Amino acid sequence: METLTKSSESILFSQTFLKAWALQLKRLTSLIDELDDAALAKQTAPGRNTGIYLVGHMVAVHDGIYPLLGFGQRL
Repeated sequence: METLTKSSESILFSQTFLKAWALQLKRLTSLIDELDDAALAKQTAPGRNTGIYLVGHMVAVHDGIYPLLGFGQRL
């Protein structure tokens, strides 16, 4: 059995991470596409954030990942 080098392990990890990230983005996009504006304006639970706030939070977190991964500045 062939042993992976640190470099090939890093590449494999990066590829796995990026594929998982893309899959989660696709799932979130599908969920948001199914919801109308009224559904997103509702609170997720009594006294809690709205769907619009949560989507905004997800966008901010996603945007913050770019510099961490070396893809450039936040958009």
